[in-house]
Amino acid sequence: MTDFSLASSLALFNEYCLQTGLDSATMLKAARLPADTLANPESLIPYSRFLNLLELCAEKSGNPLFALEYGLYQGVAIFGPLLYLIQNARTVGESLQELAHYYHLHSSGAYVGFERQGDLLILSYNQGDNAGASLRHISELAMGVARRLLQSLRGRSDSTPAHATAC
Repeated sequence: MTDFSLASSLALFNEYCLQTGLDSATMLKAARLPADTLANPESLIPYSRFLNLLELCAEKSGNPLFALEYGLYQGVAIFGPLLYLIQNARTVGESLQELAHYYHLHSSGAYVGFERQGDLLILSYNQGDNAGASLRHISELAMGVARRLLQSLRGRSDSTPAHATAC
């Protein structure tokens, strides 16, 4: 079975490419993704091609931190319809629990873990079985998105420094 991700994983991709000097259509074609991917955020894309796209963008832009910076740029927009559940939970803990519980509807290529240890909430992003794929860029994208998600849930603006470390 092929792992998938919703095309909403590429939220703000065109805008970010423009800022970094890349042509999003060229990059989608190089990664063998349909030209209309960005126009159809509810469509499914092969997870392996999504991974490949991030790697190609890092190479072509000459920026090894492309995916991390892209994740920070797109923030919670990546979650598409899942964002409604996350934002409408009563507490940060419930938001993270909703994310972990329903993440499989967003992507089957990885999973989000969530656990409570006393007052501590632990959120993890775990790769599925993507043998042979470079997972660095997707992991960095996830870290950028997680930072923006936590800032959003805590009601912080993007300019407010965070005093938490993500693992």
